[in-house]
Parts: sequence; structure tokens; C-alpha cells
Amino acid sequence: MLIFSPPTSPSGPSTGPPSHTSRRIQSSVKTDKEDVSVREPEENDETIPDDELKRLIACLKNDYPVISRNAAAYFHHITYQNPRLKEKLADLDGIQNLSDLVLSSDPETRRHSIGALRNLSYQPSPLVVYKLQKASVISNLTTILEEARVDTSPNNATFKARLEDAIAATLCNLSAHENFRNEIMKNTIPVLMNAIILPLSGLPQQRKENEVFSDEPSTDFASEEMALVFATATLRNVLTETADCRHRLRETPGLVAALIYLCKCIAHAGEFDSRVL
Repeated sequence: MLIFSPPTSPSGPSTGPPSHTSRRIQSSVKTDKEDVSVREPEENDETIPDDELKRLIACLKNDYPVISRNAAAYFHHITYQNPRLKEKLADLDGIQNLSDLVLSSDPETRRHSIGALRNLSYQPSPLVVYKLQKASVISNLTTILEEARVDTSPNNATFKARLEDAIAATLCNLSAHENFRNEIMKNTIPVLMNAIILPLSGLPQQRKENEVFSDEPSTDFASEEMALVFATATLRNVLTETADCRHRLRETPGLVAALIYLCKCIAHAGEFDSRVL
């Protein structure tokens, strides 16, 4: 199994996965926590009384943006490696509120809600899986990823990159569970392809698919971009589903061309331990 370390926190870098890790099947991506300077223990035992938790969940639906934003940020923090809290949050229907906030017009609210869902999607219990399915999480993430793709504003580049990382990581986690693979394959892979895989592969987008085999490999590819690592991991997970899934992936316009070109670039650069592979 391939397991990734948490992403870099504001106060210090995280360590990457060992290069010798087996690539038989892609497992889910570890969760992240805001403003953490050191690696946390494997499990967080922090609990919240049910009455207080219900009040905090209600804050996610508050009409005042600052209140819903702060509530989303709190759940982004508190769900970090906390199985008991994640179970209680699912039991009290808090996942639906977080999923709704993914579509918020406020960037910070959106970022924190996706961060919380990323934490929830890491090693989820059967109840959490069920609630994630009911909450249309994949559909909402796909919608936001498509919106980010068409947003070409240069002032938004950094936030867009962070958003793509978080969405791709959450999709990677979800695709580790068979309950989500079919929906990801049908509705999300084309968006993932156009938003992340194709732009970061380095493939000139005006090329035709049959020209890929003769193109000189580019050195302008983002082999260590985490969004690309998570996106290709999602593909590997979906490939384990059924022959029909694999056939439909091959039929996704441009996907095979981008992956072939990306492999050529990685081989040309000698990066045979690249996590993208």
C-alpha cells in the first residue's frame, strides 16, 4: 500500500512517502490539520459533548458567513485523526452540512469544509461512508473542481492550487472504497482529467492523441505536484473496480494520451520512483 504523509503545515514541512513503497494498490491519503507544527499521534482522543456538538453543527448552517466559516474551520481541526469524533459527527448528520458548504461562495468556508471532508474520508467507518454517500460529497467536489478549472484569474492561482490539492486528496481517499468508485468513474474522472491531469502532464493540449507517440518528452511537467499525485492515485483505485470501469476510463477523451505522455516525460527525466507512477 502507498500511504502519503500529511501535507505541509504553515509552520513546517511534512515528510513525503518512502520511495520504495509498494505500488500494488493505492490506499487513501492521510488527513491534514491546520496550524500544526509537529506530527500528531496516530489517533486524537479529543471529544465534545453531544449538546455542544449539535450546536456546532447548527453553526454550519448559520446565515452569517463568519459563523459558518468558523464552524467549518473548527471541524477541519477537530476531525484530524479522530475516529470517535468523526463517528459522532456522522451520527448527528453533520457531514451533510459540511458537504453543502463545499458550494459556498466564500473561499475560506469552502477550503475548511473540504479539509474536514478530507479528514472524514480517511479510513472512514461504515456509518461515515454511508453519510458521505448520502451527502453528495463527490458531486459537490466535482462541481467545485470544474469551477476552479475555468477560473483563469492569475490572482487566484495559489488558492486554486491548494483547492485542487485538497479536492484531489479527498477523491483519492473516497476512491479507496468501492462504494464511491462507480460515481467517480462516471462523473468525476473527466473533470479530474481536464482540471488536473492534462494541465500538469505537460502534454501540449492542441496535440492529437496519435501524435503523442512521436512528441519529444517535455521537461515542463509537474511530477511532484500533489494534485497530480492524488489524481493518478484516484485513477489507480478506480482501475481496481470492474472491466467495464477500465473500458470507460480508456474511452475518456485525452486520458490515455496524457498518461502516456506523462510516463514518457518521467522516463526521460529518469524519475522512476515518481509517486505519479
